[in-house]
Amino acid sequence: MQKALIAAGAVLAAASAANADYTVNLGTMTLTGGQSVSVTTANLTGTLTGFTIAFGYDPQASSGSWASDAALVIDGKQWGGFNVVFGGATSQGQWAFDGSGSANAGFYSDAKSTTGNYNGSAGANLIFGNGWATSGAVVYSNVTVVLQGVVPAPGAFALLGLAGFASRRRRA
Repeated sequence: MQKALIAAGAVLAAASAANADYTVNLGTMTLTGGQSVSVTTANLTGTLTGFTIAFGYDPQASSGSWASDAALVIDGKQWGGFNVVFGGATSQGQWAFDGSGSANAGFYSDAKSTTGNYNGSAGANLIFGNGWATSGAVVYSNVTVVLQGVVPAPGAFALLGLAGFASRRRRA
């Protein structure tokens, strides 16, 4: 039992001292104009300093869309998109690959600065969508967002550790 408490304390200390990044994998999806997917992360702790986004882009026949029409919203701030605003977000600007140069299928990525403080009681709300209202179907693959400067709250690590101890005790 004493070893279990020491291990749990070490997990908590490591989690609170961590200054890493949090990766959100949204996977692959087909979206037409104005469609989106949303996710709320696990509770986070730390100061969000920026993010990177990376995704594969495959415009289906006659979609008329560009990769720069993809939009990402993090806690009410939107990057990218053309003429669709998701969730009442505030525009933060376009992608580095903005415009007709992003009309071809391929892999696109960008990094942006932003701020946000997380105290462990809430996660980040993300929306990824096709931000051109009249776009046909577009396949976005391997959509990955890396939130910089935040990690899961220590409570999440503690619960994982306790679950491990409980399962170990059950087997013994």
